[in-house]
Amino acid sequence: MNRFLFLILLASSFHFCTNSDEAISDEVMVDILTDMLIADELLVKYGRTDPNNYRDSVKMQILKRYDLDAVEFDSILINTQKDLKNYHLLQSKVGDRLDSLKQVHNQK
Repeated sequence: MNRFLFLILLASSFHFCTNSDEAISDEVMVDILTDMLIADELLVKYGRTDPNNYRDSVKMQILKRYDLDAVEFDSILINTQKDLKNYHLLQSKVGDRLDSLKQVHNQK
């Protein structure tokens, strides 16, 4: 009986954590994903000796900027990926954002 109650409590807390307060707008998600891709490219371009260490640190700083932690972000990303059509649209927006940033950079 105690095990059953524990499982119900665990399942309900998981449902609460993944569905309620963690939703963010698509535009914020595009901002975060774009920032992360740019940071990854910079780490590769400037050849850090241990890019994984830097990548984790940079990811934490990016998420901090948006008042998120890694667990929250991963949960949001997993939920976003469940809707493949919307996720594809989100990835297209990230690509468009990167293209527009590249055009701005090339104009300088």
